[in-house]
Amino acid sequence: NDPPVIEAPSSIVLQPGDELFYEAIVYDPDCDGSELQITFEGLPSWCIVSGDSISGTAECDYTDTTFTVIVSDGDLADSALVLIEIDHSNQSPTVTDTLTLVYVRNGRPFSYYPAIQDPDDSVHTIEYIKYPYWCTIISDTLIGIAPQESSSESVQVNVHDYCNSDSYGFDVIVYLCGDTNADGNVNVSDGVAVINFVFVGGQPPAPLESADTNCDSHINVSDAIYIINFVFVGGAEPCHDCP
Repeated sequence: NDPPVIEAPSSIVLQPGDELFYEAIVYDPDCDGSELQITFEGLPSWCIVSGDSISGTAECDYTDTTFTVIVSDGDLADSALVLIEIDHSNQSPTVTDTLTLVYVRNGRPFSYYPAIQDPDDSVHTIEYIKYPYWCTIISDTLIGIAPQESSSESVQVNVHDYCNSDSYGFDVIVYLCGDTNADGNVNVSDGVAVINFVFVGGQPPAPLESADTNCDSHINVSDAIYIINFVFVGGAEPCHDCP
């Protein structure tokens, strides 16, 4: 009588998140194998035995381990030590955005999706921890229309692969077109602020785009005139015809 033989692989390499399926491949030179008894010893707690196979899911905190598979015909037996190696080489995703302040004109659309660099994974879980009350999340993208009043809100986003994560945050500042001194109102003082900036090197508008009231991509005296016409003679509101 010859002993049964185990032919299954002696090592398995898994990354966290991978499903383990190991089948004990055995044969007996003296019979068809139907009477062979297969047992497993030293299995990690995350493995489940079903007949001649084991299964389980490798998780992030698991370490390399071994188990023994034994096959017996009732008289003789064979055994094999199997190594389960958990590959932790996967690198963390990185959010590569760098801005700490994002300015949005009142009433204009805003959207944000994190720029992600990851040499290992193309699929990530994106979680927005904080975002403006006027935004919603659609397909992992933050989308909204800025309110008509000035405001400051924070965005905080976490990007995960199976085990690792990175986070990034910035502030979204909603500004009023024409509110060049950032006091929350559009009035004659804003026109004066533009004139001071253009002619005498005064304090720059905050942000600079708030002073481009006619949307010609230049800040000059015509922007101050636009504000004055709006305030005193009922002219079009700043940025009225802007895209």
